[in-house]
Amino acid sequence: MTMKAAKVLSVALVPGALSQYPTPTGKTQINDPDLIDAYNAANDATWVAGHNDYFNGMTFDDARPILGTVLSHISEHLNNTLPDSLYATMGEAPAAFDARDQWKELVHPIRDQAHCGSCWAFSASEVLSDRVAIASKKPSPVLSPEDMVSCDKSDMGCKGGRLSSAWSYLKNTGIVTDKCFPYGAGGGNAPACATKCADSESFTRQKVSSDFAINGVANMQKEMATNGPIQVAFLVYKSFMSYQSGVYTKHMWEFLPEGGHAVKMLGWGTESGTDYWLVANSWGTTKWGKLGGYFKIKRGTNECGIETQGPPYAGLPALSKSAELKEDFVKGGTLKLSWSDCGAAHGKVTGISPNTLTLGTKTTVTGSGSVQEDVTGGTFEIGVKAWPISKTYSGNLCEAKTFDMPMGVGTVKWDGLSCPVKAGAVKVGTDIQMSASLPSSLAKATISIKGKASNGDDLLCMNIQTAPAEAIVV
Repeated sequence: MTMKAAKVLSVALVPGALSQYPTPTGKTQINDPDLIDAYNAANDATWVAGHNDYFNGMTFDDARPILGTVLSHISEHLNNTLPDSLYATMGEAPAAFDARDQWKELVHPIRDQAHCGSCWAFSASEVLSDRVAIASKKPSPVLSPEDMVSCDKSDMGCKGGRLSSAWSYLKNTGIVTDKCFPYGAGGGNAPACATKCADSESFTRQKVSSDFAINGVANMQKEMATNGPIQVAFLVYKSFMSYQSGVYTKHMWEFLPEGGHAVKMLGWGTESGTDYWLVANSWGTTKWGKLGGYFKIKRGTNECGIETQGPPYAGLPALSKSAELKEDFVKGGTLKLSWSDCGAAHGKVTGISPNTLTLGTKTTVTGSGSVQEDVTGGTFEIGVKAWPISKTYSGNLCEAKTFDMPMGVGTVKWDGLSCPVKAGAVKVGTDIQMSASLPSSLAKATISIKGKASNGDDLLCMNIQTAPAEAIVV
């Protein structure tokens, strides 16, 4: 070990072992190479540390002012969350998700807050920018974090802010575009609140129609997959500033955080067996980390408080009526049906009839095929997937059962097999009644139908795809 490393490291007695760990102070350089080596020497590390140009020449004392988020626990905001019953209609979250792939060209790029504690404003404005584009289904301008830094008097500009009050500002006042009020607080001092645009556009503020905290990992995932990125915040420990790649976790010897930091969360996944959140930082794209300004942090364990301490927050953009109605509605028309057999071991589907269904009217879709054994009982399962809905229904194979689909989409009824059924040809009906008017995103659905015998043998597996045959824009 070098003499310099010895200044960074101290010795602590841990039950059963003698362990060395770094103890940097506020005067330590963030890019101290021996400190970085100590991070990388940690056992079972899931991430890589390295020199980041963003912090060139800076000590931890120098960097602390950019951590400008006042944290608050989700337990203090439970009166401003959406009901779990709403999230239940969205089905299970996928194993992995990236908003950049789900909504190509609608997620805005990484930005740089510079030397101002404005992360709370950057992440909130970035989330709203993305959600406006996603809701309107077209690219939208970057919205102004400076509007919040300079004009939101319930927060503290470059000295910090709260997620909940930031979203209250977005609901009550709103923000202009970044071109209208460009970022000018990067040096640590916010300009005066603007009342007219720096360019020629009209001074028009984008608001949210609702704002809400998000409670729990599953609801965070469903909210992102349905409406777009969300804002989160977490406790920053010294090692985070040296992040390069991998799935970040603070080291076991880090007890005192440097401050709170707000960021935009846009997805999740698993890397080398470790579940992670995908997050956009606001420290530029080239001078911090090796992922273009993004980072991954451990998911499901409330790492650094990221799942509770913001708390996670978002809102739905207030769009003009014309923008809200951009989506085509299938109204009073028909949906075309296509099908495929998905390979039950003891049965086969050979066709369905009819191949269309009329909106607002019950249609009995009859599947024809064969089973290889006598059937006296069993179970069925019907799955319905139409973004953002994903629901599964089940019941007795030989009995009729009706299910109401979420969001007023319609009903599905399993007509049941006429048990007992002899091996050979068989038919079974499924009654489907869809609403008379559907957004086109809901008209494109996958309905999976599976049946099992009492002994567990797979008898039936069929996927039905629906798509608009005629679309009438309303």
